[in-house]
Amino acid sequence: MSQPQFLISYKDLELRPCSPYKGLPKRGKFDVIAEIIRVRGRLILDDLTWAIRHCPKLQTPEMLSHFIASRPTAHEIVLIMRDCGEFARTPEMLSHFLAAKPSGRDIFDVICGCDDFARTPKMLRLFLESNSPAYPIGSIMINFDFARTPEVLAAFIAAKPTAAGIGDLMRGCEFARTPEMLALFIAADPTAWDYYIIMADCEFARTPEMLALFIAADPTAWYCRLMIQACGDFARTPEITTRALAAA
Repeated sequence: MSQPQFLISYKDLELRPCSPYKGLPKRGKFDVIAEIIRVRGRLILDDLTWAIRHCPKLQTPEMLSHFIASRPTAHEIVLIMRDCGEFARTPEMLSHFLAAKPSGRDIFDVICGCDDFARTPKMLRLFLESNSPAYPIGSIMINFDFARTPEVLAAFIAAKPTAAGIGDLMRGCEFARTPEMLALFIAADPTAWDYYIIMADCEFARTPEMLALFIAADPTAWYCRLMIQACGDFARTPEITTRALAAA
Protein backbone atom coordinates (compact mmCIF):
# COMPACT_ATOMS: atom_id res chain seq x y z
CA MET A 1 0.00 0.00 0.00
CA SER A 2 1.40 3.38 -1.00
CA GLN A 3 2.13 6.02 1.61
CA PRO A 4 -0.43 8.85 1.56
CA GLN A 5 0.92 12.29 0.83
CA PHE A 6 0.24 15.41 2.84
CA LEU A 7 1.64 18.32 0.89
CA ILE A 8 2.37 21.67 2.50
CA SER A 9 4.75 24.56 1.92
CA TYR A 10 7.27 25.95 4.38
CA LYS A 11 5.23 29.11 4.80
CA ASP A 12 2.25 27.00 5.93
CA LEU A 13 4.09 26.29 9.20
CA GLU A 14 3.30 28.79 11.93
CA LEU A 15 6.66 28.19 13.66
CA ARG A 16 10.11 27.36 12.40
CA PRO A 17 10.83 23.63 12.89
CA CYS A 18 13.77 22.39 14.96
CA SER A 19 17.29 22.18 13.56
CA PRO A 20 17.13 18.60 12.14
CA TYR A 21 14.55 19.94 9.68
CA LYS A 22 16.57 22.94 8.54
CA GLY A 23 16.83 21.31 5.11
CA LEU A 24 13.12 21.56 4.39
CA PRO A 25 12.42 23.11 0.98
CA LYS A 26 11.75 26.82 1.32
CA ARG A 27 9.98 26.95 -2.06
CA GLY A 28 7.26 24.80 -3.47
CA LYS A 29 5.53 22.01 -1.60
CA PHE A 30 6.82 18.97 0.25
CA ASP A 31 5.26 15.87 1.76
CA VAL A 32 5.43 16.23 5.53
CA ILE A 33 5.33 12.46 6.12
CA ALA A 34 8.16 11.81 3.66
CA GLU A 35 10.28 14.58 5.19
CA ILE A 36 9.93 13.17 8.70
CA ILE A 37 10.97 9.74 7.45
CA ARG A 38 13.89 11.28 5.52
CA VAL A 39 15.18 13.12 8.57
CA ARG A 40 14.43 10.61 11.31
CA GLY A 41 14.65 7.33 9.41
CA ARG A 42 11.06 6.46 10.26
CA LEU A 43 7.79 8.22 11.02
CA ILE A 44 8.12 9.84 14.44
CA LEU A 45 4.61 10.63 15.57
CA ASP A 46 5.74 13.30 18.07
CA ASP A 47 7.23 15.21 15.12
CA LEU A 48 4.07 14.72 13.11
CA THR A 49 2.03 16.03 16.04
CA TRP A 50 4.20 19.16 16.10
CA ALA A 51 3.59 19.69 12.38
CA ILE A 52 -0.16 19.18 12.77
CA ARG A 53 -0.29 21.61 15.68
CA HIS A 54 1.56 24.33 13.78
CA CYS A 55 0.02 23.83 10.35
CA PRO A 56 -3.76 24.24 10.06
CA LYS A 57 -3.68 22.67 6.59
CA LEU A 58 -2.73 19.36 8.20
CA GLN A 59 -5.68 19.40 10.58
CA THR A 60 -7.93 17.20 8.47
CA PRO A 61 -9.86 13.97 9.04
CA GLU A 62 -7.52 12.27 6.58
CA MET A 63 -4.48 13.21 8.66
CA LEU A 64 -6.17 12.03 11.84
CA SER A 65 -6.98 8.70 10.17
CA HIS A 66 -3.36 8.33 9.09
CA PHE A 67 -2.15 9.11 12.58
CA ILE A 68 -4.40 6.40 14.03
CA ALA A 69 -3.37 3.93 11.32
CA SER A 70 0.26 4.42 12.39
CA ARG A 71 -0.50 2.57 15.65
CA PRO A 72 0.42 5.29 18.12
CA THR A 73 1.25 4.52 21.73
CA ALA A 74 -0.96 5.87 24.49
CA HIS A 75 1.62 8.57 25.16
CA GLU A 76 1.66 9.64 21.51
CA ILE A 77 -2.14 9.88 21.54
CA VAL A 78 -1.94 12.01 24.67
CA LEU A 79 0.34 14.45 22.89
CA ILE A 80 -1.86 14.92 19.85
CA MET A 81 -5.03 15.33 21.93
CA ARG A 82 -3.28 17.75 24.27
CA ASP A 83 -1.37 19.79 21.70
CA CYS A 84 -3.79 19.89 18.77
CA GLY A 85 -6.93 20.87 20.65
CA GLU A 86 -10.48 20.08 19.63
CA PHE A 87 -9.42 18.84 16.20
CA ALA A 88 -7.84 15.75 17.78
CA ARG A 89 -10.22 15.32 20.70
CA THR A 90 -12.69 12.93 19.15
CA PRO A 91 -14.51 9.92 20.59
CA GLU A 92 -12.58 7.71 18.17
CA MET A 93 -9.25 9.07 19.33
CA LEU A 94 -10.22 8.58 22.95
CA SER A 95 -11.22 4.99 22.19
CA HIS A 96 -7.82 4.35 20.64
CA PHE A 97 -6.18 5.92 23.68
CA LEU A 98 -7.97 3.52 26.01
CA ALA A 99 -7.21 0.55 23.74
CA ALA A 100 -3.50 1.43 23.86
CA LYS A 101 -3.36 0.46 27.55
CA PRO A 102 -2.39 3.84 28.99
CA SER A 103 -0.33 4.09 32.15
CA GLY A 104 -1.49 6.05 35.16
CA ARG A 105 0.77 8.89 34.02
CA ASP A 106 -0.81 8.86 30.54
CA ILE A 107 -4.30 9.09 32.05
CA PHE A 108 -3.16 11.85 34.40
CA ASP A 109 -1.74 13.80 31.44
CA VAL A 110 -4.97 13.42 29.45
CA ILE A 111 -7.09 14.60 32.37
CA CYS A 112 -4.82 17.58 32.98
CA GLY A 113 -4.22 18.53 29.35
CA CYS A 114 -7.49 17.96 27.52
CA ASP A 115 -10.00 20.12 29.37
CA ASP A 116 -13.47 18.74 30.00
CA PHE A 117 -13.17 16.33 27.08
CA ALA A 118 -11.31 13.82 29.25
CA ARG A 119 -12.58 14.82 32.69
CA THR A 120 -15.20 12.14 33.01
CA PRO A 121 -16.15 9.59 35.69
CA LYS A 122 -14.81 6.82 33.45
CA MET A 123 -11.39 8.44 33.10
CA LEU A 124 -11.29 9.10 36.83
CA ARG A 125 -12.08 5.45 37.54
CA LEU A 126 -9.33 4.29 35.16
CA PHE A 127 -6.91 6.69 36.81
CA LEU A 128 -7.65 5.26 40.23
CA GLU A 129 -7.36 1.69 38.93
CA SER A 130 -3.84 2.48 37.70
CA ASN A 131 -2.54 2.62 41.30
CA SER A 132 -0.98 6.03 40.84
CA PRO A 133 1.30 7.52 43.50
CA ALA A 134 -0.07 10.00 46.00
CA TYR A 135 1.31 13.10 44.28
CA PRO A 136 -0.71 12.92 41.02
CA ILE A 137 -3.84 11.90 42.93
CA GLY A 138 -3.47 14.95 45.14
CA SER A 139 -2.76 17.12 42.12
CA ILE A 140 -6.00 16.28 40.31
CA MET A 141 -7.95 16.84 43.53
CA ILE A 142 -6.38 20.27 43.94
CA ASN A 143 -6.96 21.30 40.34
CA PHE A 144 -10.27 19.72 39.30
CA ASP A 145 -13.62 19.82 41.08
CA PHE A 146 -14.81 16.58 39.48
CA ALA A 147 -12.01 14.67 41.25
CA ARG A 148 -12.98 15.77 44.76
CA THR A 149 -14.78 12.63 45.86
CA PRO A 150 -14.49 10.32 48.87
CA GLU A 151 -13.22 7.58 46.55
CA VAL A 152 -10.35 9.70 45.26
CA LEU A 153 -9.48 10.87 48.77
CA ALA A 154 -9.39 7.23 49.91
CA ALA A 155 -7.04 6.39 47.03
CA PHE A 156 -4.79 9.29 48.04
CA ILE A 157 -4.59 8.00 51.62
CA ALA A 158 -3.98 4.43 50.43
CA ALA A 159 -1.02 5.66 48.38
CA LYS A 160 0.80 6.53 51.63
CA PRO A 161 1.48 10.24 51.07
CA THR A 162 4.23 12.08 52.88
CA ALA A 163 3.43 14.79 55.42
CA ALA A 164 4.37 17.39 52.81
CA GLY A 165 2.00 15.78 50.30
CA ILE A 166 -0.85 15.71 52.80
CA GLY A 167 -0.18 19.32 53.68
CA ASP A 168 -0.17 20.33 50.01
CA LEU A 169 -3.54 18.66 49.49
CA MET A 170 -5.14 20.29 52.51
CA ARG A 171 -3.74 23.69 51.57
CA GLY A 172 -4.98 23.42 47.99
CA CYS A 173 -8.27 21.59 48.44
CA GLU A 174 -10.85 22.57 51.03
CA PHE A 175 -12.54 19.20 50.51
CA ALA A 176 -9.56 17.56 52.23
CA ARG A 177 -9.56 19.79 55.30
CA THR A 178 -10.97 17.33 57.80
CA PRO A 179 -9.95 16.22 61.30
CA GLU A 180 -9.09 12.81 59.84
CA MET A 181 -6.68 14.32 57.33
CA LEU A 182 -5.11 16.50 60.00
CA ALA A 183 -4.55 13.39 62.13
CA LEU A 184 -3.01 11.66 59.11
CA PHE A 185 -0.72 14.64 58.61
CA ILE A 186 0.47 14.45 62.23
CA ALA A 187 1.04 10.70 61.97
CA ALA A 188 3.23 11.18 58.88
CA ASP A 189 6.07 12.69 60.94
CA PRO A 190 6.05 16.26 59.58
CA THR A 191 9.00 18.59 59.96
CA ALA A 192 8.79 22.00 61.63
CA TRP A 193 8.59 23.51 58.15
CA ASP A 194 5.63 21.26 57.26
CA TYR A 195 3.81 22.42 60.39
CA TYR A 196 4.54 26.05 59.60
CA ILE A 197 3.31 25.83 55.99
CA ILE A 198 -0.02 24.21 56.80
CA MET A 199 -0.79 26.49 59.72
CA ALA A 200 0.22 29.56 57.74
CA ASP A 201 -2.16 28.71 54.89
CA CYS A 202 -5.04 26.92 56.65
CA GLU A 203 -6.79 28.39 59.67
CA PHE A 204 -8.43 25.06 60.41
CA ALA A 205 -4.98 23.66 61.23
CA ARG A 206 -4.27 26.28 63.87
CA THR A 207 -4.94 24.25 66.98
CA PRO A 208 -3.10 24.14 70.31
CA GLU A 209 -2.00 20.58 69.49
CA MET A 210 -0.51 21.63 66.16
CA LEU A 211 1.31 24.55 67.75
CA ALA A 212 2.74 22.27 70.43
CA LEU A 213 3.90 19.81 67.78
CA PHE A 214 5.52 22.66 65.83
CA ILE A 215 7.54 23.55 68.94
CA ALA A 216 8.37 19.89 69.56
CA ALA A 217 9.78 19.69 66.02
CA ASP A 218 12.50 22.15 67.12
CA PRO A 219 11.88 25.00 64.66
CA THR A 220 14.59 27.51 63.87
CA ALA A 221 14.30 31.11 64.96
CA TRP A 222 13.47 32.01 61.37
CA TYR A 223 10.60 29.49 61.25
CA CYS A 224 9.25 30.93 64.49
CA ARG A 225 9.34 34.45 63.12
CA LEU A 226 7.54 33.28 59.99
CA MET A 227 4.93 31.53 62.12
CA ILE A 228 4.23 34.67 64.15
CA GLN A 229 4.05 36.74 60.97
CA ALA A 230 1.60 34.34 59.32
CA CYS A 231 -0.57 33.41 62.30
CA GLY A 232 -0.49 36.53 64.45
CA ASP A 233 -1.61 36.26 68.08
CA PHE A 234 -2.30 32.53 67.73
CA ALA A 235 1.44 31.89 67.41
CA ARG A 236 2.68 34.72 69.61
CA THR A 237 3.26 32.53 72.65
CA PRO A 238 6.11 33.09 75.13
CA GLU A 239 8.02 30.03 73.91
CA ILE A 240 7.72 30.82 70.20
CA THR A 241 8.51 34.47 70.83
CA THR A 242 11.60 33.53 72.80
CA ARG A 243 12.77 31.21 70.02
CA ALA A 244 12.04 33.87 67.39
CA LEU A 245 14.22 36.39 69.20
CA ALA A 246 17.05 33.94 69.88
CA ALA A 247 19.06 34.82 66.77
CA ALA A 248 17.70 38.32 66.20
